[in-house]
Amino acid sequence: MFARYPLAPGVEQRLRRPDTEPGLARTPLRELTAHQLDAHLFAGWRDEDDFSHFLPRVLELFATGEHRDGALLRKNLSEAHRPDRPADERAALHRYHLALWRQIRSAADPAFTAEDVLGACSLHDHDVLPYLADWAADPSPAAALLLARFIGGGRMPSWGGERYLGDIADWLGSAAPAAALTAALAATTDPAARRDLAYGLELLELDWQRDDPVMR
Repeated sequence: MFARYPLAPGVEQRLRRPDTEPGLARTPLRELTAHQLDAHLFAGWRDEDDFSHFLPRVLELFATGEHRDGALLRKNLSEAHRPDRPADERAALHRYHLALWRQIRSAADPAFTAEDVLGACSLHDHDVLPYLADWAADPSPAAALLLARFIGGGRMPSWGGERYLGDIADWLGSAAPAAALTAALAATTDPAARRDLAYGLELLELDWQRDDPVMR
């Protein structure tokens, strides 16, 4: 569907960083490297159609781990979720985002943090609740440990939007996260995992996400 955004002539003049244009127009889209795209992922795109043209390759590089900068993932995926996109594009981006979220949840050494992948919901108020519900329903030890470490990370990010931060805080105050950590704690004998899970539960019991003004 993103083939509806062919690259128009003159992309070099439309770039925010024209001095770093290493053959974007001459290289086939599927052959572009993280190095070629990196400066533009940081600076952003002047033309939304240019962004949409390169977006499939950008997302592929993040999914394969060829690009592992979590801040750039969060920035570019959040910008892609803009609400005026056609419905089929929004649905495709949601499917990609959810698949990436499941991938990092199950990985022993994930390429991105939970904060970066969930944080891509923040800019355009893309609904984070389906990702949180999917997390709570995941019985894997890796998902529970990721949750415990997310809770143990402490402060909410300064870049988070009001709706995003509120939804995260409300979800952490619900029964689902504590139930997931309790089940994981009962199922493991690994000392390090038990320590992290118990600490996450302790923080939830303190209801820190509601009482600490930094959380709101």
